[in-house]
Amino acid sequence: MTYTPDRPPLRFVPPPGWPTPTPEWVARNQGWQPPAGWTPPLRRPVYAAPPEWQFWAPEPAHWTPFRATFTSGITSALTWGSIILAIGVLFGVTAIASGDHSFFGMTALFFVFGGIRLATGLSARATVERRVREAIRTAAPVVRHDVDSWAYRAYLDATAGERAQTGRPPMHFDEFGFARDAAGWGAGAESAILAPMRWTAPVVTPKPPMIRTSLRIALLVMIGLILLVALPGLVQSALGG
Repeated sequence: MTYTPDRPPLRFVPPPGWPTPTPEWVARNQGWQPPAGWTPPLRRPVYAAPPEWQFWAPEPAHWTPFRATFTSGITSALTWGSIILAIGVLFGVTAIASGDHSFFGMTALFFVFGGIRLATGLSARATVERRVREAIRTAAPVVRHDVDSWAYRAYLDATAGERAQTGRPPMHFDEFGFARDAAGWGAGAESAILAPMRWTAPVVTPKPPMIRTSLRIALLVMIGLILLVALPGLVQSALGG
């Protein structure tokens, strides 16, 4: 799961005295935690961030839809778990009321699978914030590389004439990335060239959450076990009739 550069799910929270970096810098460095004592490359000195400073906070307009891809399966798991447990309760009440012990096996199956679905949903809900943050940190280097690759080609085209006249070699790709970082704070000799550059947002195809896949598997297994338990009784009743 990733995000598009024009819709970063986190916003940068600058410490006291720091300027706000450009949207390009924010999109390329989502979730990056500056080391202790680090300061941005500015023309004027600034103090380092206070200890335990939280550099990133959700960007409401983009955070909510990004987070929703992780919570949709949770709602489904909790709903189906509750439904399956409710069916198990009905089977249990029927077994007690009728005295037919064959219903107890069905009751146990529904309770087991309903409990599994509920436990899965509750566990996923308890860890959703951590998983969202991890997904952002994992996706950020990929987005950064895609954005810088596009911008690097534009940089080569924009400086081709000047480099042909002066014989100056182009920056290496990594050097170009560092220069873009500096330009994000308004510093760097190449900021006049780098700052106006934009990107084309990559096409993102979200993968279906694993929780949905596990739900389908669990339901298929449950149906199979129900048939395994109920079918012999039905066949026996039919033959006896």
